[in-house]
Amino acid sequence: MELDFEEEKQNLNSLLADLNYEINKIQTKVNQLSKELKEPVYGYDDRDRWFINKDRFNRNRDTLEEYCIIKKCPYFGRIDLESDEEAKEYYIGEKGLMLDFKQRIIDWRTELGNIFYSSSKNEETNFIVCDTYYNLLLRREITIKNSTLISCKTTFNQFEDIFENGVVDSFLIDVLKDKRRSNAVTNIIKTIQYNQNEIMRKPLSESFVVQGCAGSGKTMILLHRLSFLLFNDYVKPEQIKVVTPNKYFDSQIDNLSKELGLELIQRYTIEDYYKYLLELFPNGKLNVEIESEMFLPHDMLYEIYSQKFKLEVEEVFKEIQKNCISLLNENKIRQILESVHFSTLVLNNESLYGIYQGLKKSIDNIIKAADSEKEINSLNTKLKEIDVYMEDQIPFLINAYTLKKKEYNKEIEIFNKEKDELEIIVKDLKAEKKRKENEKVLDINYSKVLSMDYLLKEKNELTSYILNQCIDEYNLYLHLFNEYKSIPQYNFMRRNNIKKQMNVVEESIIAIATVALQDYQNQYRQEKNAGIYKEIDEKVDRIEIKIKNIKKSISDKKYILNRNEFIIGQLKNKVQIGLFMEFCSLNGLKDEPFYGEMLDYVKETREINKKKEAILNHKKQIDLSSFDMNNYENLKEIQKVLSKMSFNEIYRDVYKNTLSKIYAEYKFKENKKVYRHNLFFRLLLNLLYYKYVDTRDILICIDEAQDYSFSEYSLFKSMNTKASFNLYGDINQIVFEYETLMDWSLLEPLNIANVYVLNQNYRNTEQITEFCNDNFGSEMIPIGIKGKEVKEENLKGVLNSLKSIQNSHKKYRSVIIYKTLTEKQNKILSDFSEEMNIEMNTVVNEGISILPINLVKGMEFDAVAVLTNGMEFNEQYVAFTRALDNLYIVR
Repeated sequence: MELDFEEEKQNLNSLLADLNYEINKIQTKVNQLSKELKEPVYGYDDRDRWFINKDRFNRNRDTLEEYCIIKKCPYFGRIDLESDEEAKEYYIGEKGLMLDFKQRIIDWRTELGNIFYSSSKNEETNFIVCDTYYNLLLRREITIKNSTLISCKTTFNQFEDIFENGVVDSFLIDVLKDKRRSNAVTNIIKTIQYNQNEIMRKPLSESFVVQGCAGSGKTMILLHRLSFLLFNDYVKPEQIKVVTPNKYFDSQIDNLSKELGLELIQRYTIEDYYKYLLELFPNGKLNVEIESEMFLPHDMLYEIYSQKFKLEVEEVFKEIQKNCISLLNENKIRQILESVHFSTLVLNNESLYGIYQGLKKSIDNIIKAADSEKEINSLNTKLKEIDVYMEDQIPFLINAYTLKKKEYNKEIEIFNKEKDELEIIVKDLKAEKKRKENEKVLDINYSKVLSMDYLLKEKNELTSYILNQCIDEYNLYLHLFNEYKSIPQYNFMRRNNIKKQMNVVEESIIAIATVALQDYQNQYRQEKNAGIYKEIDEKVDRIEIKIKNIKKSISDKKYILNRNEFIIGQLKNKVQIGLFMEFCSLNGLKDEPFYGEMLDYVKETREINKKKEAILNHKKQIDLSSFDMNNYENLKEIQKVLSKMSFNEIYRDVYKNTLSKIYAEYKFKENKKVYRHNLFFRLLLNLLYYKYVDTRDILICIDEAQDYSFSEYSLFKSMNTKASFNLYGDINQIVFEYETLMDWSLLEPLNIANVYVLNQNYRNTEQITEFCNDNFGSEMIPIGIKGKEVKEENLKGVLNSLKSIQNSHKKYRSVIIYKTLTEKQNKILSDFSEEMNIEMNTVVNEGISILPINLVKGMEFDAVAVLTNGMEFNEQYVAFTRALDNLYIVR
């Protein structure tokens, strides 16, 4: 053993070293990518690179998280196999692991993983995987916690002739004890037993029942089988439906489902599964709360869920269907369809819905076509009435036209007069501005100013302005002038030449100065008269806008006059409602009382014409040339029959003749509440009415399958024709006999024949298991977990014991299970609720839950107290087997 332990320790250390190397390498990548993702993004190239890095970051981060989880417990088993090529060791874990292109750990769901489980309680040592023959050399169970080897146990060694067998398995017991210290529902991958493994790996196509005693791991087999099927791509998640006992149980297995990769599989309570099936039918969706049937008359429910009631409903439906078809035939339905060249194949439809849907539209169309001539005449009469009314209004319009013509001409005359007056004002303003522009504003002696003598001697604003305009010429003149003065008197030729140049420059300066002087005067005038110009311009602009508006008004009035003359001319010849409305709109007559009537007539006329067009188009589509109008009354009768063939009408008729009678027999007062049996009845009617509706699901898994009747299973089977049914339950755990199966063999007609029995109890201690065997005659096999003896005491004593347990073990899950509570029990529980955390009809992790027997199916608790008053034998069995360690009974 010590050599085995050292060998496994070395192998584990080697794997962990390689795994840590990979983890560090990936962590470096994650850190680098995280840093790059924080850098700013510029342009399309950077953005594309960012998305690529983001994808790489997510993939590396996910791998890192997966490796870190694997590191804590890489594997739990080892098998050594010999083939023709070589002998090789394989380590089996919850997840497969490949490092450096080498498979270091085998996933438990693979065929090689199957060998580990198949060899646990079977002396078979030869296996075939993918056409390769393997001989088992070694099988070893290994316990690893937080990357540390705890123990290893060799259960088979070919060379030492070791093959352990038997019910008591120390490895299994150690693992189960460890799991019992956790509130969470965890996987059983490490402890899957031989018989459990066989069921998990059954072919997808096989329908079967797992009859398992309390604590035998039925639900675990269900979930791990699904994980196996998905891992090997035998089925897609959307092709699987799982039915669980109740919402509390469903929430407890939620985390385990995610761990096993089942989060995409839809899980339902039975009520929600009914709703899902109903939604597949037209208008089948139900948004209602489903009430518990716990307190309804049990005998009544037993009859409703019976096969007898189902057959009775089918007979009533068939009779109603037969009567409907008979009435259709009596009214010559086939002859009528043939006379208008409609197909009669619809009458051969197997479903009542198919006949109803196919005929309703056809009959409505034939009646509509037959009524069309009459309706068109009626519409034409209405149009004539409208025309007469319109003609009566013509004299009023002519009178209005005459008055408006005078009014508009007068307005045009006023507008023209006002326009002329304004145009005169504009003309005067523009002349005033022109005069101002030509007005002399400066008293300047031009001959004086425009001389070089004045320009050189006078220093003022005017001379500065002028000289700045000819600065280059002025500087040249000064240069020549100074040169001239410096030349001696006797140098006559030189002085004469300079003088000539000076004269030329002077002429240029005077020419520039003349222009500059004019600019100066204009600039001065502009500055002085700027305000006056602005005022004149603004006045002109305002008046010209007014003139423009007056011109438009004149134009508009002239247009209305011309248009009015045209409209009146047209209306005298023929009433045209559009022109009538246009005249009213043009001439401000919308407030007249008759205008509102006119609008109504316009809308009515449009609607009438639209109807006429639709009727005529419809009439073209149906050939009534061979239709005998003597059959018109038959058409009306057929229409009445069809009105009674809708699903709602059929539902009411069948309900009245079946379910309602049962209610009356058992004096059950009908109300608006909806129960599971109402869903059952509605689904049955939908199937009878619509016939063929299939879910297209491949696998239906039902937990606590004993809780549903044969009638319900026959409905489920009818709607899942391509699906296999895997049922998990325990006949001994039937709570309500009225809605359950008493024997699995009843399902054989539905091709659910294979039954696999599990008697090992992995939940309860030996003491609780033996107590249940003694009291209920069950044959559960305990696996060897020791515990406390079962105690019977009063409610106060039990509550004190639970209080003590809660104080010692805060994480313990405790529950009080009841069917009915007496007034005294309610009082005791209420008093204790002040000292302890007690929650009614709710599952709590810290404190005490109080739950009815129908909600605890499939669940388990560390400490259980059972109030047996009102409980049947089976109900007590269910309640007692919920306990892991402590069971208290209050008789």
